[in-house]
Amino acid sequence: RVVARGGGMDNLDRDCGESYDDDSSSSSRRLRRTSSSPLSALSSWYLSALERHELLTKCASAGVLTAVGDVFAQLVAATNKATFRLDKRRTLAMFADGLVVTAPLLHFVCALYEWIAPTEEKSGGGDNKSTSSAPSRRMGRARAVAIHILLDNFVLVYLYVALMMAVTSLLEGRILTIIPEMKEGYFTAVRASIKVSLLGYAPVQFMSFYSLPRNLRVLAVNVMDVVWVAVMSFVTHGNRH
Repeated sequence: RVVARGGGMDNLDRDCGESYDDDSSSSSRRLRRTSSSPLSALSSWYLSALERHELLTKCASAGVLTAVGDVFAQLVAATNKATFRLDKRRTLAMFADGLVVTAPLLHFVCALYEWIAPTEEKSGGGDNKSTSSAPSRRMGRARAVAIHILLDNFVLVYLYVALMMAVTSLLEGRILTIIPEMKEGYFTAVRASIKVSLLGYAPVQFMSFYSLPRNLRVLAVNVMDVVWVAVMSFVTHGNRH
């Protein structure tokens, strides 16, 4: 879901990333070594691609999963499944939104969240680690993750929804109707997003953010966003039609 432009965010991402890259990459390597599921080969490939081309890998996975969410939304909305025809332009617009807007935005926003409320200990600083107990560290991490979730689901959701509606309208050739559609359906879509968060999205996101290294959180959000995108696509395109 997200967008940041300019050198300021690049610097922020570098500043935040340098402190956590070692922890994140080592966590990824541990996940790759210990994986024993049938999808271990795919997960190993993905983790390797993430280490080599982090942003590009996130963009590609976000585009694919966003398109999957839209296809699911179209299937749910179809009144006659037997004669269902996929709106390819709509799905392509959602794919492009995930590829060039959602993934880059999440990449930088996750760095911003980490800068506001760090969830991973910086390398070094052994004295600091020794003075804090494991329960207190877990509690501090839980509070930081909770701040991430609150910002993502109840503050920046207004930006996420606005961008999704504007970008998909533009790519679907609805340039002249962007403003009327925003006036008619924006707050309806925001309310739907908040309901999805309260009904289970936010708790699941909390567990994934708490247990995963930072470089895997965008993928976790993208996977969960299959449901979020399906709801948002259903609501926004329902208003358009």
